[in-house]
Amino acid sequence: MSSVELVQQFLLQIKQHDPYLKAVLAISPVALEEARRLDVERQEGKIRGPLHGIPIIIKDNIATDPRLGMDTTAGSFALVDSKPKQNAEVIEKLIKSGAIILAKTNLSEFAFYKGTGLPSGWSALGGQTQSAYTRGDVIRGDGFLGHSSPAGSSSGSAVGVSAGYAPISLGTDTTGSVVLPATRAALYALRLTQETAPMKGIIPISNSFDSLGPMAKCVQDLANVLDVIIDPSTSGVPAEGFNSSLPQSWSKLRVGVLDPEVWYLTARSCKPNQKAHAQMVRETKAAYDKIRTLALSFKEVKLLNPDEVTQEDGKGLTELFEADFRNDINSYLFDLETSNIRSLASILEFNQKARERELPPDYPQQDLLVNAQNNNLTSEERDSIFEAVRRISRKQAIDETLETNKIDVIVGPADSSFSLLACASGYPSAVMPLSYLDFNGRPFGLFALTSAHGEHLLLQVLSAFEHTFPERKPPSCF
Repeated sequence: MSSVELVQQFLLQIKQHDPYLKAVLAISPVALEEARRLDVERQEGKIRGPLHGIPIIIKDNIATDPRLGMDTTAGSFALVDSKPKQNAEVIEKLIKSGAIILAKTNLSEFAFYKGTGLPSGWSALGGQTQSAYTRGDVIRGDGFLGHSSPAGSSSGSAVGVSAGYAPISLGTDTTGSVVLPATRAALYALRLTQETAPMKGIIPISNSFDSLGPMAKCVQDLANVLDVIIDPSTSGVPAEGFNSSLPQSWSKLRVGVLDPEVWYLTARSCKPNQKAHAQMVRETKAAYDKIRTLALSFKEVKLLNPDEVTQEDGKGLTELFEADFRNDINSYLFDLETSNIRSLASILEFNQKARERELPPDYPQQDLLVNAQNNNLTSEERDSIFEAVRRISRKQAIDETLETNKIDVIVGPADSSFSLLACASGYPSAVMPLSYLDFNGRPFGLFALTSAHGEHLLLQVLSAFEHTFPERKPPSCF
């Protein structure tokens, strides 16, 4: 199949299903032209690599050059028609590898940093992204990570791949924004070690905590993306690339696992459902039993709770995000080629003037933006909190657990607060699809975490899982 045929097929899929799923914000008008050009290159024997002519969908907080014909909005009407000077660095890497940027995907507005109580996958510009798996719409009151939710903030990136819009997507992750929606879409995904891939040109929450992550239906596709977006000189990158070290077994892996009856989503984020909880615990333990028989070593371990990753006064990630967001987004906005919005204050002013679109009655919250604008933490106070969060999450939580138990990776339920430790530490994490809830079809999976620059280890875990557990199931309608 040619790249032109691939693009045409994916565009038909988007046209057929996205009026309901609302996973896509914009389609590149030059995607077919780019596909034709790459097909000619292939016919002439010039193949750039495994991503040559492969369509990819991109979260709409990652800047794309105006020549691609799509805005970069973070899901906000305030940023419609704003123009970046150029592609984000990671987009430039993908294009040079031969990837086709097909579409920009919907997201939780401003990467879920607009207002508390807003549902995952909702933006003023794109509306509510729906899961391709669950029966029925997102249920308000179910919790922002309720069983009907696609999770977020990279909601459209995950739903789009699961619905057959593209084989690969790219999202951003601060507190689980890649891994959580990926597990809700029965995908494999990997959040990179913070600062491993270039972040210039991405609408931020915090430059100190944001990271990138690809999502796909198979592990090889993840490895192909990592080979493109991670500098090969980075620590931990295999000499022959990430695809060179994908095992088909667990025989060289030392695995520690977390108790699924301790690590699960709280009632604040997910309305309790006892049958769903019991099923996830039961099937997670069954997966552990299987891994126990296959791994080089296996151990049940304990890990510091994310709530404990704070200064003595209780200040932690919440205060850091508030302190970082205003300065970091102001820097992004200031660097735009053209925009009517140049600061967080301007966003807040726009939202008030456009209340009917940006703050409608069912979605009126923007307290996170307001709190960030009003934040008065000094740089010294901010740095003190940052040092404590990094030190505790790394040395006292993850590294100590890995070293004390002599394990390579920590595995636990993806439906938990596990992802907050990856955020706090800046370490890499990954998810793999395990099963589907009986009561509504929603996928759930396992989460894996390791130390800095351990992407190769996480890919080994995902590859071993892929070859020893049942294949993921596509959604029944797609």
